Amino acid sequence: MTLLGLTLPVRAQELPHTTPEALLEEPPLTKALAALQRAEFEQLRPLLSPYIDTDAFRALPPRDRAQARSLLALGLYFESQTLSDATRTSELMAHSRAQLQVALLEDPEHTLDPLVFPADLIALQRTLATRLPLPGSSSATPDASSLIYVERRITHRSPWVTLLPMGAGQFQNGHPIRGSIVAATQVLGLAVNLIGFWQVESLRDSRGLIPAATHEEARRWQNLQWTGLAVAALSWAVGAGESFYHFEAKDVALRTLESPPAELRDVSD
Repeated sequence: MTLLGLTLPVRAQELPHTTPEALLEEPPLTKALAALQRAEFEQLRPLLSPYIDTDAFRALPPRDRAQARSLLALGLYFESQTLSDATRTSELMAHSRAQLQVALLEDPEHTLDPLVFPADLIALQRTLATRLPLPGSSSATPDASSLIYVERRITHRSPWVTLLPMGAGQFQNGHPIRGSIVAATQVLGLAVNLIGFWQVESLRDSRGLIPAATHEEARRWQNLQWTGLAVAALSWAVGAGESFYHFEAKDVALRTLESPPAELRDVSD
């Protein structure tokens, strides 16, 4: 099946001990192509960024690997266009360039469809292609001055954290403002609950009973006590549901490096 010049993979790579659930699930590259068809560019990075580190990705043909990396570069490009932080934008563009560069190394014949990719990325890929060595030439690697090193940190998250109170799920998902609102609402509700409890207890006499003259006041404080508890409980339930809805098992952080990482320097030495 061809979509705007991009060819869907014939089948997902069969891994050993594949479960029935895994067989029924579409490969990330197929999902990414479907997202591209719907113009959901924001879905490309979450789908493909963790995928390129898996054995299933490395088992794909070079053409499919290059296609996946180009789609990831496209997702990073569109994400960078939505940011106001110049540093973050530069990091995403550097990572996008790195993906295009590796895609050319894996499949030197790989090109970008001008009907899908913006002119900036097409021009960038052509610039990178001119710096790559020709097949069979004496140069085995591209010019080191054209390489950009991008560090990718993958943090694994736990779904159980979404059930914790005080906005723990929001903070784990990288939404500190939402987490602060949820935590403040729960603290306020519990504070109101305790104030109502203390006021009711203060109305009791030495025998632990509430005099008939203060029954009405005690009832008002008790209503306030239960209202505070209900607010705290509702805030916890809404916060847990919201954080679980936005939960992602992996968080990928990008950072550009001024020099090759230590493991590459050791190899070159």
